[in-house]
Amino acid sequence: MRPIETDVVDVRELLRRHGPTSTEDLLRELECSRATLYVKLARISYVSSCNRNGKYHALLEMVKYDHKGLWFHQGIVFSRWGTLKNTIQHLVDDSEIGLTTGELNSILKTRVTPQLVVLVRERKVVRVRQGRHQVYYSANSTVRKRQNERREAAEGFREDTIPVSKEEIIQILVAVVKHHAVTLTEANAILSSQGTVVNERAVRWVFRKYGIEKKGSP
Repeated sequence: MRPIETDVVDVRELLRRHGPTSTEDLLRELECSRATLYVKLARISYVSSCNRNGKYHALLEMVKYDHKGLWFHQGIVFSRWGTLKNTIQHLVDDSEIGLTTGELNSILKTRVTPQLVVLVRERKVVRVRQGRHQVYYSANSTVRKRQNERREAAEGFREDTIPVSKEEIIQILVAVVKHHAVTLTEANAILSSQGTVVNERAVRWVFRKYGIEKKGSP
């Protein structure tokens, strides 16, 4: 039986020589079981990819993270935060204006929809519809409010940009007509009491579009 120290040297040298290497290639080179491979990896400082199902591994000393804590190597992504799910949550939390699915795909160069669905379900990020996009914000209410305000300021409030669906317009107008809501605060309170989640920007757009907003209304 080969000493553990020799095995550790073998796996370390393989990763140093080849760079990021898949689990299957390591198994073939080392001629060992999957369980034994992970015992060997546990004895060295290494990281696994956050895409490609985490099946690529690299020596920590060889990873060169960028300012976002990411390292890209031939289509393989490594993250300072480990898994793709954890990485997405960090990026959303750390974002100045929240992030859309497209923006996350662009940053990570990989598909993120499955992880976003789980993060929303676990309430680790909050999804808000703004116009044609779903924007993901921090689950922290204080951070989320700041992110939302900055995104609105960055995009600008333009009357020719509709940040609301037809269904939401109807819901808001019903709240106004049926319940006599004459301020943004009243409309938001009525919609919320009915279990309807509509972004504040959408309510504001409808009020301005249809001339509902009273003078001095927030």
